[in-house]
Amino acid sequence: MIAQRNMASDQALVAEPHAIGDQRFSIVLKPLSHAELGDIRIDEVVFAIGRSEVPFDSYAPPIIADLSHRHARIFSEYGAVYIADMDSKNGTTVNRVDVQQKITRLRDGDEICFGKALSYRVQLCPRAQQRPARTAKLISLTLTPERGELGLQPIVVTQFPFLISKADEAFSRYRDDHPQQVNYLSRRHPHIFLKSDAPFIEDLGSTNGTFIGGNRLDEHAIALKDGDILAFGGHHFVYQVSLQRENAVADPTVTKFSAPAAAAAAAAASHAGDGDKTTFVAAVGVLAFALFYSGAPERELKALLENGEYGRAAVLASRALERDPDNAQLKALGTEASLKANLPQWMAMLKARQFDRAAALLAGMKKLGGHNPDLQALLKELEWAGNLERLVSARGGADAPIRSPDDAAKIKAILRQWDEDTQGHQRAFVMLSSYVPAFKDTYAEALSHLRKLALTGWSGGNE
Repeated sequence: MIAQRNMASDQALVAEPHAIGDQRFSIVLKPLSHAELGDIRIDEVVFAIGRSEVPFDSYAPPIIADLSHRHARIFSEYGAVYIADMDSKNGTTVNRVDVQQKITRLRDGDEICFGKALSYRVQLCPRAQQRPARTAKLISLTLTPERGELGLQPIVVTQFPFLISKADEAFSRYRDDHPQQVNYLSRRHPHIFLKSDAPFIEDLGSTNGTFIGGNRLDEHAIALKDGDILAFGGHHFVYQVSLQRENAVADPTVTKFSAPAAAAAAAAASHAGDGDKTTFVAAVGVLAFALFYSGAPERELKALLENGEYGRAAVLASRALERDPDNAQLKALGTEASLKANLPQWMAMLKARQFDRAAALLAGMKKLGGHNPDLQALLKELEWAGNLERLVSARGGADAPIRSPDDAAKIKAILRQWDEDTQGHQRAFVMLSSYVPAFKDTYAEALSHLRKLALTGWSGGNE
């Protein structure tokens, strides 16, 4: 089985810079409250703000008195920069507006303040295009269970960050066999992230702790190396770390793999058709992770919907429902996002008689909304409406005379589907219209088609 999932932190960090379109840039925090501190340049995907994080750990105690150990995170995704407060004690503001337990987009010139007095001006600074030196890039990290008799499976992390969580399929799959051990894990236990292409692990305040080499992690992130032994929440989920890197090569168009990487690739191939032997972990995007990390996906999904970012909201709702499939609010928000993102386009395809494209769009919506039965029911209704419109188009109109027994059979089938659950169809149409008011026209046209088909006389000797 393949599970898909997947955060990072430092001052003057060296990593792939962010980009707005084709413009590469760095994030710079210019101190306002304490000019003597100097600028903070951020070139990592995720930058941690906290009293024990670089460079804040070097500041005088009075300056960081209001900072929590895990105060906030600044991160980038798809050419945009965001800040997330991490349930800090004294809060975070952007342009003097409290953003505690929220994720807020940052723009050039914004003023951010951590606690009551540590404030900065955000600058997005363009960088010159430079070809990075070819290095032995980390391509995956494998967690191999220490105790084979427990039946745990290896976890291959191919993209970062990766969150260890009791709600993640990589661990929740053992709930039936080892419920107590799974409950020793927290929903946000540790995360593994990259800093300058080196893997680090940081405990996120879990109840039962994260251990490396038998020592419990404090609030500091620790670099991981080959052979490290990680334990999450006790003595059950214990894994050995192995790192797989590319070989550095002179020709950037040629990619070779080191022996460990080749072995990992071979293992992946051998397990691809072999049940649940290995869990592969891939990225779902920093913003999706941050929503889960902040513990407030519902609030952030509402914010995305209010901003008209329906497509992104649909994706994030899908990921959140993977972890929390019984959350009714997530289902409602996910349904709204998916329909607002896609239903107008589907309607336009029907009007243009692009029935195959309309069907493909519905198939994509079904796949993304696989954990949302509320959405699936409405998509089934759209599929029926699409079939009705396809039939009417093929006949040359709803009131065209019946030409063959096959034509009569198709009309009979579509009318029977309506008659078997008329109220259900009507409720679904009303629900769809509540999300996208323009759907009322499609609804009215469908009812008109049904009335005309019922008058064609298909039951009068054409069966």
